[in-house]
Amino acid sequence: MAQVPADKCTPTTSLAVAWPETESLKPGLNHTMNQPMHHLSDLFAQLGLPSDELGIKHFLATHTPLTATVRLPDAPFWTPAQAAFLREAIVQDSDWAELADQLSNALRQVK
Repeated sequence: MAQVPADKCTPTTSLAVAWPETESLKPGLNHTMNQPMHHLSDLFAQLGLPSDELGIKHFLATHTPLTATVRLPDAPFWTPAQAAFLREAIVQDSDWAELADQLSNALRQVK
């Protein structure tokens, strides 16, 4: 990374940064630390559920609506392992937490 000494900086001095020559890291592109690493289908696969579009739609149709008073991990249709995974994802704010929130919201929509 190119740096300009502090005593040489003026309001018109440009601080140039040498960016790696990879498309995904070029300046001006939208990259954040919180970009989702997984998709809803990945969460379904992680939970051991059918993760194709039809399987997800069937799951949502079968289990919607989930009442507002029931937390997602406490829903009666999860196995103990699935509930533990969801609980841990939410408590630890892991990569899966945002998808767990999306699933929770989807399950609470009225059919």
